[in-house]
Amino acid sequence: MQEVLILAVLLLLGLGAWWSMVLFPRQRDFQKRQRFVRSLAEGDEVITAGGLVGRVTFLQDG
Repeated sequence: MQEVLILAVLLLLGLGAWWSMVLFPRQRDFQKRQRFVRSLAEGDEVITAGGLVGRVTFLQDG
């Protein structure tokens, strides 16, 4: 019986660690990116992940 309890506790600890190291940062980054995209306006200068520099000329909702 104790082995099952220990296994359950270890499983819960592992899931908690996985959530805090993988899912939580991804969720936070997604929300940060969403706020950035919503804040863009025509005329804003942007830099892509590849290093290209551009200017926003047209925005469309959706």
